[in-house]
Amino acid sequence: MRCAVHQPNYLPWSGFFHKMASCDVLIILDNVQYSRRSFCNRTQVKSPSGALWLTLPIVKGPVEQEINQTRLFEPSKHLSRNFETLRHLYARAPYFSLLESELRLIYHQPWEFLLPFNLNLIRILANILEITTPIILASNLGKPPADKNQRIIFLCQQLGADTYLSGIGAKAYNDPQSFITAGLTLEYQSFQPPVYSQGKGDFISGLSIIDLIAYAGPKSRQLLT
Repeated sequence: MRCAVHQPNYLPWSGFFHKMASCDVLIILDNVQYSRRSFCNRTQVKSPSGALWLTLPIVKGPVEQEINQTRLFEPSKHLSRNFETLRHLYARAPYFSLLESELRLIYHQPWEFLLPFNLNLIRILANILEITTPIILASNLGKPPADKNQRIIFLCQQLGADTYLSGIGAKAYNDPQSFITAGLTLEYQSFQPPVYSQGKGDFISGLSIIDLIAYAGPKSRQLLT
């Protein structure tokens, strides 16, 4: 079994869903410290002037606050604003209709916490992309070690995985010997961000998956994989 681990990002980029499609189970790392500069409450979309940050304001908590404890700030106001920004930017994209009704439903529910809101968006987007990989919360697998490598190994072992699929950026801190000792094969995600027709202006890579689906529609899954 190949397992991947990722934080619950807000409207993640295409690389997140490529990783999800490339593993047998995706563990959402919800019980680690929330970082105020992470992608858990922000993403990038395309505007007429270039890449635009779309941000969900959150309630300021203690420094050690975990992701699953993070509350949205004035969600009824800011979620609606985020949805209207998406609708304004992508209304003329050829396939935004694949997204609009389901996004509207999610954005207009009475959310309090960041985690369940993001998870519902991830599941909706995965469904549109026909990705059926199961999602499991790390917090449901017991208390992991604090060390980054041992934490990942612990989570994989809880599910009986024999392979860990890591993002390429984690090469900076992954300890291959720790995985070998634990009997786990360490693999790295091989992903080239897709290039596609993006409407007016120059192509911008690394945007939210929303951009890919809105412009590529049914071809989005093929472009990912």
